[in-house]
Amino acid sequence: KGDTGQSRTVANFLLAWWNAGSCGGFDLTDLWAVDGEIADDMVAVALLAPHDVHPEDGAAAEAEIAAEMARKRVRTANATAEVTPR
Repeated sequence: KGDTGQSRTVANFLLAWWNAGSCGGFDLTDLWAVDGEIADDMVAVALLAPHDVHPEDGAAAEAEIAAEMARKRVRTANATAEVTPR
C-alpha cells in the first residue's frame, strides 16, 4: 500500500493540539486530506480542548506522545521525500 499522508496529517494535528507553540500549528484545511471518519475523530479531539483534557500521568505521557508523534512525522516526511520526484 502507498503512503496517503493521512498518518502525517494526524500526527501534525495531535502535535499542534498538544502544544502548537512548540510543535507547530495545524491548517484546518488539512482535514480535507484525510478520510471522513478520521476527520470526525480529529474534530472530536479538537472539541476536548476547551475542557482542558490531558493524559492522566501528565509530563511522562506528554513526552511519550510528543516523541511518538515526532517519529511518525519524520518517518512519513522521509517516505514522502523518497517517492517525490525533484
